[in-house]
Amino acid sequence: MSKDSRNTPLVDEHQALSVYLEALLEEVPESLPEAEERPVVTAKEVLTPPVIAPPPVLPVVEEKTEVVTPVQEQVAVEQKIETVTDSGSDMPDYANEPFEALLFKVCGIKLAVPLKELNGILEWPENITEMPGHSPWFLGVMQNLDSKVNMIDTALIVVPEKLRQAFPESAGERCKRIVLIGEGKWGLACDNVEEVIKLEPASVRWRTSRTKRRWLAGTVIQHMSALIDPEEFALLLASDEVGVAS
Repeated sequence: MSKDSRNTPLVDEHQALSVYLEALLEEVPESLPEAEERPVVTAKEVLTPPVIAPPPVLPVVEEKTEVVTPVQEQVAVEQKIETVTDSGSDMPDYANEPFEALLFKVCGIKLAVPLKELNGILEWPENITEMPGHSPWFLGVMQNLDSKVNMIDTALIVVPEKLRQAFPESAGERCKRIVLIGEGKWGLACDNVEEVIKLEPASVRWRTSRTKRRWLAGTVIQHMSALIDPEEFALLLASDEVGVAS
């Protein structure tokens, strides 16, 4: 086997991950705007010259030049800064300083969760109580000490179908760990848990709009991973408004 053929799968995987991370940041509208209907112009309308009315006589108004004082300029600048700052209001509180995050994999895709909002890591349970009538991504309920954990097939929410095809369809066959979020009420099934990394806020491509994929806080290109927002993820799961990734 040649050297080039050995490197091809790694190159293809890296490219697929890059495309996936870029696609996550895009906000695709739910529907395209309808094309504006244009009126049909007949030959008669084209050949007939329009009747042009004489322009009205307007009174002469003396223009007044508004004088802007230095104080007014300073107020305008401060208002502009406040507006720009508000546009990034979707960024989490921990984004103001370096923070640690845990990397874990779901169908080969790396996800990162801030340690400040991580509630624990569990081994894959022997028994899961299934709950009929729920969404496909809801695996059931497992017991953790004195509390119950809602088990989530993270891959069905986060990973596109074409990237899931290379892995077993059953979560029990591909998952080994459970990442707890939302005060330990929600368990994100994952392939495995990797390392803890320290991130600078500038190393994350933060999202400033979350009309879709509210669980995504941003992407970390250096580690080829998607940074999840555990609080938003938990709220989204509780609302049952999340669908299966296509």
